[in-house]
Amino acid sequence: MTITLDDVSSILHIPIVGQFPTYEVLSYDEAKDLLIELLGVSETQANEELIESRGPQVRMSWLREVYEQFYIVGSWEFAARAFLMHLLGCTK
Repeated sequence: MTITLDDVSSILHIPIVGQFPTYEVLSYDEAKDLLIELLGVSETQANEELIESRGPQVRMSWLREVYEQFYIVGSWEFAARAFLMHLLGCTK
């Protein structure tokens, strides 16, 4: 057995017609600004991660660390965002 597009449409109520979603590649500065704004990390942390990952992306291990950091201090909004980004990254 396998999952078909009809299954996706029926179970998840996701339309199966039209074009696939696309995304725009971010610049280094755009990625840094989004990390600071949406994940609540410092500019230093954002710069270090972008340098370590060699571009406008982050590593899964770094997202786990950010999640754990904000979970411990009780910053639930930032912890939830980091967790969801990690979850989406795991399903790619």
